[in-house]
Order: sequence, then C-alpha cells, then structure tokens
Amino acid sequence: MSLPKLCMGCMQPKQEQAAVCPNCGYRNQPRNPAVLPYQAVLHNKFLIGRILGNPGGFGVTYLAWDLVLQTTVAIKEYFPSNLATRSPDHQTIVLNQNEQEKYRHGLEQFLAEARTLAQFSHPNVVRIREFFTQNNTAYLVMDYYEGVSLEEFVHRKGGKISEHLAYSIMLPILDGLKEVHQKKVLHRDIKPANIYLTKGDVPILLDFGAARFAIGQTSQSLSVILTGGFAPFEQYLSEPGDQLGPWSDIYACGATLYLITTGVMPENAINRHRKDSLVSPIQLTPTLTPQFSRAIMAAMLLDHEQRPQTIQAFQALLLSNEPIYKSMFTPPPSSVPAFSELATEVEKPISVKEQNAKPTEPAKSLTLAICPHCRRNNSVPIGETLNQLHCRYCGKKLDATASNLPVAAWVLLLLLPLIGFGIYHKYQQQHLEESLQLTTPPPAATGTEIMEEPAPSTSEVPAFFNKRY
Repeated sequence: MSLPKLCMGCMQPKQEQAAVCPNCGYRNQPRNPAVLPYQAVLHNKFLIGRILGNPGGFGVTYLAWDLVLQTTVAIKEYFPSNLATRSPDHQTIVLNQNEQEKYRHGLEQFLAEARTLAQFSHPNVVRIREFFTQNNTAYLVMDYYEGVSLEEFVHRKGGKISEHLAYSIMLPILDGLKEVHQKKVLHRDIKPANIYLTKGDVPILLDFGAARFAIGQTSQSLSVILTGGFAPFEQYLSEPGDQLGPWSDIYACGATLYLITTGVMPENAINRHRKDSLVSPIQLTPTLTPQFSRAIMAAMLLDHEQRPQTIQAFQALLLSNEPIYKSMFTPPPSSVPAFSELATEVEKPISVKEQNAKPTEPAKSLTLAICPHCRRNNSVPIGETLNQLHCRYCGKKLDATASNLPVAAWVLLLLLPLIGFGIYHKYQQQHLEESLQLTTPPPAATGTEIMEEPAPSTSEVPAFFNKRY
C-alpha cells in the first residue's frame, strides 16, 4: 500500500526530507517499543501518528489518518500494560501468564461499552465512529477534537475558574451524561483530565472507564486504578452490587466542580470515610453562591443514598431548585466567554490595592433556557433578556417570541383589529335598524305579503361568526 507523505503530528502533507513539519513544528521522536510505531496501518484504513495525551495504564490513544475518508480521527487501543506486553513486531499484544482471564474480561467490557456508545450521538459526549479487533486487542475510532483538557485549561487560568464559567462547561457535560445514563452506562472516571474543551468552545466528555473498573474488580487493585478525590466510596468496594449508579458519577461531577472553582483537590473518599473533614467550597472561595456550594456538597456526600439520585436532580440543585427545563422564554445569560480565548489568559496575582478594594458582587444564579431551534440547553443568569443572545450550539437567537413568529401568525395579528371592527360595525348597524323599526309604524298586513323575520336579539351570536372562510 502506497502511504501518503504526512506529518505524524498534524496529518498535513509534508515533504519526506523535511525533519520538522512546517505546519505544526512536530518532529518524529524515537518511539517507545510498547506503543504502535509511526505509520502502522490498522484495519487496512487507519494510518497511526503521534500519541495523544499521556498514555494511561489501560490504553493508548493515537492521532490517526482515515485513508478512505481522508480525515483525522482518534484511535484508542485497549492495552492494560500490567496484564500484557507488545511483541517484537511492535504491534501484536502478548498476554502475561496467569493474566488472561482478567485481560479477556476487561476486553469484553471495552467492546460492550463501545457497542452501547456507538448507538447514539450527543454533542458533549465523544462520538464512537466504529470499533474493531486486531493485534489480539480492540480499538475504538473516535472523532478527533482540537483543544485542551479541562485540567490544562484550569491550570492556564491560574488553578481555578469562576462559578459562571464552571456552569457553562459542566451543564452541557451533565446534559450528555444524562443521556449516557439512560443507556444504563456509567462513566466511572469523570475528572478534569477526561473533559475536553474544543477550539469551537464545546466541552466533550472522554474516556469511559468500564474496562478499567472491570479489571480492577477482578484484580483487587481498585485503590490503584481509581482516581483519588473523584471516585466515590462505593467504587472502592470489591463487590459494590447495586450501590453503583448515576449517583456515583454525580459524586465525581461534584468533585470536579469543587476542584476547578476552589483550586483545592477534594480529600480521598477512603480517608473521608474514616474522618470527614471536607470543607465547603464557599469557605475556600467566598465569591461562590450559596446554592452552588450546597449542590457540590450534596453531590459529594459519602452515603450514596443521600446524594442526588439522577442528573436532573443534581441540575436542579445547581440551579437553585428551579425547574430543569424552563420554557424558551426563560431569561438567558449574557454571552459566555469563549474557552479558546480564556485558555490563553492567566490570572494575575492579587495586588494589595485589589485586596483592600470593595468585594465584588457574587455571581448571579443561573438557570437553563432551551434553544427553540436545536432544543439544546443553555446556562443562563436569571434576570437577563433574550433579545440579543444566541444559542452556543447552533448560533441562532434564543428568543422565541415575536422574532420567531411564523408569517401566518403575523397575518392573524394584523387582521384581528379589522375583524373586531367588522363585528362592532355589524352590531351597530343592526341596533340602528331595530331603533328605526320601533319609531316607524308598520304597514298594514295583507294576505299576499311575506312577513319580515324579526332581527336577532343582542344575546344571539351575530351572523358574522357563522360565515365559513
């Protein structure tokens, strides 16, 4: 197969003799033998490039080029390094002795989750294009997004972000997670490193952890596999049974909000179970609103039965117990700053003058407004107007009142005064005729004349309404 001359860092055309890509500045580095080599071809159509992110202990994600569709994709390889190694051909996976059962169990969960996630598409959940088995393992082909992780974004902002910005990032993630839960799937590893902010200002939920959790349950090494601070207590149990549910992911969402708005990593759930000394977010960041702080603390309760049981319930707590899906006339937000712009800004140290200044007004409470065009949720501060605001997903106006009325509705609005005037004029004419009949003596009746029918009384419906149009 004749392969195109592409940069392995950005998949743009590059001259073969060029050591550094003129487009992205990427230079091919010596490859670790534990990962796939540059320009390896998978499934006879995917050209493997650089590694994306930091390879975890359970898989490696590569930038790849779809040779058929001529586009970039991301490919995740199932490769638990503690259970298997790479063969001398640098492609085939070789299982360690006595680890085959654990490896196969994790592989089954990896593929089962892929089949489920491939069935639906949500703008805030990574899309699975296809999946296949090769090299004694499995691969997921996903959409590739340019941007940064939420972890990196918060780091560039100085370690924490505002409540308003946290809302604009996490509410769409919660919306996507709700749809995932409806498919009876749990994420199990929600944290800032697994939330991606694209250059198009769309937050994406990545890296579901079913395979990782399945291997951990069989190997009794959950404390190593789980991410301390974000995993709830029930995930550390070797046999959690029905204690795992949407509330487990809600704990991780609360911990994520805790970290990104306070800059402090929440304490490990195991340590909290011995002695719970978790400080409320508003004590660490006084500018947070009380309902926001209370919602986070409710999501991070150790007893899973006391937490919000569904994403909808957690959204209601975050939004001051307001109804989750408000009408399209709900007051919307002022424009939310773009992630791509904010990611380049770093918070400056607070000067003595700023420290002595009058404290700023706390952030406004938010609610949700549904776009009348794409039906997606938009986080909105209460008290604003919809006239000049646009949906962050489809770009159209959120206002669904007069500006969005159909032509027929406009015609009806214009005709209503004319119709009313016609009814009034008809009534006045009939009333005048009755008055004339009372003052004018009737002619003598003859046997050949047809008697005039009496005029309708004022209590009867005017004939105008009986006409068919």
